[in-house]
Amino acid sequence: MAYKILILVVGFYFLAIAQMSFFPTLSILGVTPNLVLIGVCLLGFFEKKTTYSGISGVLTGGLLLDIFSHTFIGASVAAYLITYLLLKEILRQLQDVSRNYSFLYFAPIIIISVVFYDFLLSLFYYLGDLRILFSFNIYASLVRILYTLGVGTIAFYIFKTASLKLNESK
Repeated sequence: MAYKILILVVGFYFLAIAQMSFFPTLSILGVTPNLVLIGVCLLGFFEKKTTYSGISGVLTGGLLLDIFSHTFIGASVAAYLITYLLLKEILRQLQDVSRNYSFLYFAPIIIISVVFYDFLLSLFYYLGDLRILFSFNIYASLVRILYTLGVGTIAFYIFKTASLKLNESK
């Protein structure tokens, strides 16, 4: 169990570093894919429905993004944690979704997660500020969803292949 937590913490550390340092050079309309959110979705999708061992990685990724960002610490941690718990509950309610590892289930989950995470983050940042209602950029949000879904698709198939090969070797 300690090795799994260490691997999750190190994995989310590299995702946060890549998201904050490398991927801004690959931005489209100023939008980068949310690698930590992709990691949260993959973790929630591929781990057992009854376990919540990914919380350590989720907290690490959120904390690192909060440290590297210009806003207060805690917003990303809370948004990732709530998104992870919502995702786990959705997957727990569905029948045998993650066992089939179907992309048709993963794609809507990542889209919902991006929209929900962005909503939570803007709610935390602009709580009580009504100007956020008038500054919503639908094009940037659509690009963020599509870009994260594209990178998430690649990560999904890499993770799925590695997971299936690991299960075959056992």
